[in-house]
Amino acid sequence: MLYLNYGICVLGLAVLVGEIWFVLKRNRKIRVKGKDDFFTFALGVLFLLALMPLSQRGNLLESFRNVVVLMAAFGSLSIKRGISDAGIEKVFFTVPWSQIRQLCLEPYQTQKMVLVCRTDKMKWKLYFHRYQLRDVLYQIQKYRSEVLIEPSLEEALKYKKRR
Repeated sequence: MLYLNYGICVLGLAVLVGEIWFVLKRNRKIRVKGKDDFFTFALGVLFLLALMPLSQRGNLLESFRNVVVLMAAFGSLSIKRGISDAGIEKVFFTVPWSQIRQLCLEPYQTQKMVLVCRTDKMKWKLYFHRYQLRDVLYQIQKYRSEVLIEPSLEEALKYKKRR
């Protein structure tokens, strides 16, 4: 069990170093900043807290392990997601423009929209505010001319053009 705790600590510290590298290198390349689904993140953190609870009853190594793992989970929030010149940037990877088969903009809640990117194998989502609609379309149309837009977002785009 001791070696497992040391291994998890080393792995957590490696993830933290990787997150710092992503923040320093990749965050500058994001043209339009988006967000991932918060519910999925919250569910993951809840799972981590249930699996590795913060308590003072354990020994020092277990407490350090739990803190490092939670820091790695919360540190992933500092990595920007969005649209870049390379493609759609998710947390730890990029979906290249060459793999994207379909792009669709759909309304989400009242002041947000979701960009759905479909590849041959997966479907990826990024959430944006509606005021970013023009910027998102401008960046997407640099690489893809065909973007499916829901009618309500088209109306919002027409309304903004009249101003």
